[in-house]
Amino acid sequence: MRATETKVVGVPVAYGLETFRNRVDELEHIVEALVRPDTRVVTVVGRRGIGKSALAAKAAERLMTAVDGHRPGGIVNVSSRTSGISLERIFLDAAHLLGPAEEERLLQVWSSGRSAADKVLELFTALAPLRCLIVVDNLEDHLTDEGELTDEDLRLLLDLVFRAPRPPRLLITSQVPPALPAAVRRYEARLRLDQGLPTEEAVQLLRDLDRSGTTALGHASGAELADMARKVYGIPRALELVFAAMSDDYLTMPSLGEMLTSFGSRGDIVAGLAQDRYHRLDERARIVLDVLAVFHRPASVEAVAWVLRPIAPAVDAAPALATLARTHMATLDRRSRTFVLHPLDADLAYAGLPESGVLGRRSLERRVAQYYLHEAPDESRWEVVDDVSAYRWAFHHWVKAYDYGLAARLLEQIGEFMVWRGSTAAVIEMHAEVDGHLTDDDTILAHLLGFGFARTIGGPVAAAVPLLERAEELARADGDERKVENALRLLAGAYRPAGRLQEAITSGLAAADLAHRLGNYHNESHSLINVSLAHSYLGNMGDGLRTAERLRELGEAHDDDLLVARARDAKSAAYLVGRRWAEARDEAVAAIGAYERTRVTEAIGYARNVLGLAQLGLGDTGTATDTFQLGLADAFTSEQPRVEGFCRYNLAWVYWSTGRLQEATGEAQLSRRAFERAGSAEEPAAAALALAAAAMLAGDVPEASARLAEAARHVGANPDLCPAAWLSAEAERLTRAGAE
Repeated sequence: MRATETKVVGVPVAYGLETFRNRVDELEHIVEALVRPDTRVVTVVGRRGIGKSALAAKAAERLMTAVDGHRPGGIVNVSSRTSGISLERIFLDAAHLLGPAEEERLLQVWSSGRSAADKVLELFTALAPLRCLIVVDNLEDHLTDEGELTDEDLRLLLDLVFRAPRPPRLLITSQVPPALPAAVRRYEARLRLDQGLPTEEAVQLLRDLDRSGTTALGHASGAELADMARKVYGIPRALELVFAAMSDDYLTMPSLGEMLTSFGSRGDIVAGLAQDRYHRLDERARIVLDVLAVFHRPASVEAVAWVLRPIAPAVDAAPALATLARTHMATLDRRSRTFVLHPLDADLAYAGLPESGVLGRRSLERRVAQYYLHEAPDESRWEVVDDVSAYRWAFHHWVKAYDYGLAARLLEQIGEFMVWRGSTAAVIEMHAEVDGHLTDDDTILAHLLGFGFARTIGGPVAAAVPLLERAEELARADGDERKVENALRLLAGAYRPAGRLQEAITSGLAAADLAHRLGNYHNESHSLINVSLAHSYLGNMGDGLRTAERLRELGEAHDDDLLVARARDAKSAAYLVGRRWAEARDEAVAAIGAYERTRVTEAIGYARNVLGLAQLGLGDTGTATDTFQLGLADAFTSEQPRVEGFCRYNLAWVYWSTGRLQEATGEAQLSRRAFERAGSAEEPAAAALALAAAAMLAGDVPEASARLAEAARHVGANPDLCPAAWLSAEAERLTRAGAE
């Protein structure tokens, strides 16, 4: 892309920019602030309809003509009223600013198991040469009344914008000012739009709206227009609605004064104008406007027509949409050939919909959901998380229709795919939306299993356990052994990282026995490896090996290389418990090779971690370091924060042992964060090791010794972390050295 070009992703957050001629001083203030090197964020704050979005959109447009190196190479537009505001949406849209190869790389980063902070910093690094601007419109939908962000990922994004060396700039609009720490406020420029347009500018806006003089506005005197502007407090959207209300049938209102006498407060004026205009549309245009209000995002003629075809076949969507566009009730984006309502119109029209009836809110929500499913790509075409966007929109419309069962079944279809593509947080949020609203036992069970699985992967694991325990109870009450087996298998998978090892063994053995009786040997193998690893975590090498041998026999009986790979994986961990380093190494190498042959990549990171520990036990520190680094790469590829935690923890010990205390401290801290994200039981061990390394770096040997001993206690018999005996021996050595 040439330096003189600005690539724009997302529709502008306002319309009518070519006629924008107001807020001149405010516009210059924003542009000047954005080109200053010490400005990271510009926030435009004001009440609804005051003109924040238009001002921000015009500022972004003005920047596209800037000179002296201030022109951004890319602009991303996100709004809670169009594409939605989320870290995921911003990341994917910003990645689209770059070339195909770089976008593909960043999609891989997003789908990886790396922390959200790592992903954002990787994006910022890629965007740095562009001097990117991100316009975030209507942020108030994600703020409390006190201005605190309710979305943890957005909170992280904003924090990193202030911390990173070369971040994109943010231009935010919000009804509620975001609460920022005092330390970063000097990097934010804030503009408050407390008042509507000055009377003179409001009058000019009214004249611009009716340039042809086809309504009473065109024949009104300056004094009459000024009176109208004052009556609606100069609120730009209210002025636009006045024009819209009068554009077709102003002859029924002999004077502007009579038109405005019934309006009281500012809020009532805006709502009254919108409602008045809605009822003055002909029936077909009103129906189409209602459909756009339900879509609440840009929709094509074809989309609106598809929704209406069986419920209002006489309505021709195209001319009705043209009418809405002509009367400023909807905006046409000619590039995408889509129509969208101004958010205020959409909200007010939606609020006025009847709950039931063929053209009521629930009926329209259902049809819009069905439209998205009609347009959704087949599962065979899913590759990246955006491929299921239509399903996700359908899910949210089912929820708005109170069809929680349909929403839950749709989530069951896409949830696991989204989890493995890095959108676990979104899946958790979607499950939370239907939680408590389901009545059908089968749907409740599927929801609990999916919710528990997402929590097991995305953390905290402690939240997954009660969900899966409820799933087990429901499955047992149903009496279907297949459902019971499924619940027990997932439950065992949650108990183990939660540190509830004996329960993992009990549930895993019960699930394995059920799967064996049902003839599902793949599920049986999943449970057996969980049982074997739980035995190893308890320090029971013999039981771990015996269970792994049962798994090997099962694999050979079915001539299944994957099961043999799992058996070798389980054996390698058990051998670590007995410090049988060479045997652990050989089994881990064999397991990795088998996993690679069977293309089961999600388990390779665990096996590499075991291999690295075996190599450490054999004294091959250099090779072990390389192996742990490979394990980290596997963790990112397969989205396994727990694997990341293991590999970073063991790397921290390698660096400690070789005197690289600064690196040891960093890796231990990153390990703790990874375990914290996973919600797994190893987090206290990593926290203690990080404190020990930091103390040693500061020269506080007694503190370092005490924290090492604490880390050893937390490690226990865990074979995935360097042995507690190594930590204890080092702690004792430091104590002796301090006493001498």
